[in-house]
Amino acid sequence: MSIFDDIRTKGATYRLTEEALYAEALREIESGQRRDGVWAKALAESEMDHGKAGAKYIKLRVQSLKDEVSVVVAEARREETIERQKELNRAQPLTPTQIQQQPKDEVAPSSSSRAIHEVHETPQRKSTIQAFFDFILTIAAFVVIVSAVVGGVFSFMK
Repeated sequence: MSIFDDIRTKGATYRLTEEALYAEALREIESGQRRDGVWAKALAESEMDHGKAGAKYIKLRVQSLKDEVSVVVAEARREETIERQKELNRAQPLTPTQIQQQPKDEVAPSSSSRAIHEVHETPQRKSTIQAFFDFILTIAAFVVIVSAVVGGVFSFMK
């Protein structure tokens, strides 16, 4: 796959994800759910015009959903880094002095584990993290689409 195909695919994935997020925001509105903080910001930015605030709310809510996904991904990355660091530290035997000085729940990186960590942060590793992030966004979009479809089916059955 060429770099242009990769860029085109990422653009398409982004647009489809954004479409699913807009659908989720609309589904929330139709079901009577509203984030008061987002609604207040929409009203403020639209000078208290409720018609304009409705459209602004959807845009702000979509951004809020994107932020929620970003926070989840960042937390997953942080946990992955902590686990990787723990594994590296377990591979390096500690001296009795280091064991006594180390707090029980803290992971103290040794100089050799830092060197190993730096080796792992290659461009290939970063592209793996980016692929993981893209995967999470795709999963989030899928969940949003499925919940929208299920919500539509249940509202149709009422």
